[in-house]
Amino acid sequence: MAQEAQGADAWTPLGGAVAVASFPAASPMPQTLAPAESLPPLAPAPRVAAPSVVVANLDTGEILFAKRPDDRRPIASLTKIMTAMIVMETTQPTDVVTVSKRAARQEPTKLGLRRGQRMDVHDLLYALLLHSSNDVAVAFAEHVSDSVDSFDAMMTQRALGLGLTDTWFASPSGLNDNGYSTARDVAAMTRWAYQSPTFASIVATRSYTVAMPSGGRIQLRNLNDLLFDYPGAIGAKTGYTSRSHWSLVGVAKRGSTRLMVVLLGDPARPFGDGTKLLNWGFRVMRPTSTPVQRSPRLRDQPVFDLRHRERVG
Repeated sequence: MAQEAQGADAWTPLGGAVAVASFPAASPMPQTLAPAESLPPLAPAPRVAAPSVVVANLDTGEILFAKRPDDRRPIASLTKIMTAMIVMETTQPTDVVTVSKRAARQEPTKLGLRRGQRMDVHDLLYALLLHSSNDVAVAFAEHVSDSVDSFDAMMTQRALGLGLTDTWFASPSGLNDNGYSTARDVAAMTRWAYQSPTFASIVATRSYTVAMPSGGRIQLRNLNDLLFDYPGAIGAKTGYTSRSHWSLVGVAKRGSTRLMVVLLGDPARPFGDGTKLLNWGFRVMRPTSTPVQRSPRLRDQPVFDLRHRERVG
């Protein structure tokens, strides 16, 4: 039941051929709804400040709550989910990335790369997904593609291949707020990314120490506070720009259930809202194969299911 608001690893660790993840064919949704009386009503979802929200079962795609899920908004560093996946589809962890002048000049969140430095893809992925390093995002784009612009186009094309028709990338870091997506598309992108065990492992990491080419060592702390404060949190990514405000994809697991919350445009740090929504989701979640029974009281957006987007090019 949902409420509305008023694979294979894509990157073979440490050598081996690249295996591109593909989804199984989506099962058709049954057309017959169970009688309303057989489905107890859900407790109301908590009020949150974020203008666009999705709460979903990560594994099945069942949507428990959706608030304006189709509004196009800049998503800041949530963009780096796609950046990382493109990198894992096109490189090996031992590949060496050479830092350009453009990459080294990126602000404000960065690893501190200098022009001409060389680092392997493996360590840089941790800097990208834990520390949200913008210099790493640009270095990856230039390593994988002819230019940053062509990498942006590659990300957008990959999104279209996944069925994400409301997503357009304008930078590999998410700093360019002309790029956009929706809570619906970000949720679908995250479900796709979690088919990679490597991605899931990295975003669940609280801290990671990187050996820099200069000889120093930097300890990276994951910017996702849920990993430190929310029992069962296992990922995934945060984002912020002054225009987009705060964004969060948070994933947590209790028993065999993995829930995902997506918040876009939160005016304050989103971890409190994420915590409230995850707590609510675990309270109302119950195992069922019964399709959603739409409530006539819910008006803003149609109930949706992410499974229709499981199309990989």
